[in-house]
Parts: sequence; structure tokens; C-alpha cells
Amino acid sequence: MKHQNQYSRRDNGPYGKPLSNESLKEQKGHKLYHFQVQSHKKLTESIPTSTPKRLSCNSLPGTKNPRTSCTVINQNKTKDNAFADMPEDEMVQKVPANHMTFKETNNSLRIIPASIESMKYWSQFTDKIGLLYEVLAMLDSAVISGDYGSKTFLLRDGKNNVHCVFHEIDRDLPRLIRGQVHRAMGNYDRRKNLFRCFSVRPASVAEQNTFHEFIAVANVEMENYVSTVNEI
Repeated sequence: MKHQNQYSRRDNGPYGKPLSNESLKEQKGHKLYHFQVQSHKKLTESIPTSTPKRLSCNSLPGTKNPRTSCTVINQNKTKDNAFADMPEDEMVQKVPANHMTFKETNNSLRIIPASIESMKYWSQFTDKIGLLYEVLAMLDSAVISGDYGSKTFLLRDGKNNVHCVFHEIDRDLPRLIRGQVHRAMGNYDRRKNLFRCFSVRPASVAEQNTFHEFIAVANVEMENYVSTVNEI
């Protein structure tokens, strides 16, 4: 009787024989798998499907006045769509004619190659632009020492000449030979007709051969600048 009750509690096989331990384990695992599948299915069916709600103007975070926030949003949308169908040419803002600047002028300091004649002519525009001059001319006098370490001499370029002064502050004036072409750089004082030099040295042959071309280019640039200033 004990053996019968023990076998009656077990599941019978296809031929009424009791199942072995391995078969019982396999059958229990199969039932456990089906139970998990059915539980997961019921859990997913119980979760309601929700669609995202559109954020209304009243539910905007941090908005004290919903009407004002709605108005601002609608105005921004209107501005974005205002230029959707407008041609590209009409989108460019037109500037009034009296606000337009045709040319820009640069008033920075310029160093220009010049003859003695052109140096005296361009010096009348020094109130509008700072100018320093590079001059190639022949020494036409002896070098005379003056007060406070100054050295004066005369430079000649064809029929034009100019008095020059060089102050030996941080350097000495090199030895200048009368009748030789020299390269001098400095600022021209129109009132005193005096060329204040800060660099004087003998000019090389290459500089003498190409200096006329540099003068021509500088004259063109200065004429363009003067015409631009007069238009403004």
C-alpha cells in the first residue's frame, strides 16, 4: 500500500508506468517556462498604452501668465514663417543712400618713396594722414655740426633742394661724401622747409635704378587716397 500511494502521487507515463526522476525534472521545467510566459503576457496586457500629450500653454513650467506665454509662442511661429515664401533678394535689408560709405580710408602712418618735389607737395595732407618720406638725393653741401648733437646739410634732387638736420641721439651720422647720392628717411616740416632725418646712408646702385618706379607707384596711391578723402 505504501508503494501504491507513492506511485499514485507521481504522474504516470504513456504506458501507466511511473516516470523517472530525470523525466519529472524535465516536466517541471517545461511547466515553469509556460507559467513565466503566461505571467509576462498578462503583465504587458495590464499596462495601458498612452500617447504623448501636447503641452498646452497652461501647463508650461514657470509661466505665471499663460496667455502671455501663448502670445509669445504664436508670435515666434509667425516670424519664422513670415520669410518662408519671400524671395532671397527681398530679404536683404536696404540701407539708405545717406548711410552708405563707398570707400574706407585708412589714416595709419605711411612711409612713401618720394622726390624732394613730391615730398613738399604731399606734406600738405599731413593733417589727414601721417607721412614719413624716403628720399634719394645728392649731398650738395658740407655737413655742419650744430647744438645738441645736430648735423645739418643740404640735399639736391635736380632743380629742387631741401635743408636737412640729423640729431645724433642714439647713433652717429655716418660719413657723407659730397656729390654722392644718399638715402634719407624722415619727416618733413612744411613750415620751416626742413627735412628732419632719422636715417641717412649712401644709396646703392640698385636703389638708384629702381627708385623712380617706386615714386610713380606711391604717387598713384596718394592720388587715390586724396580723391577718396575729398569725396567724403
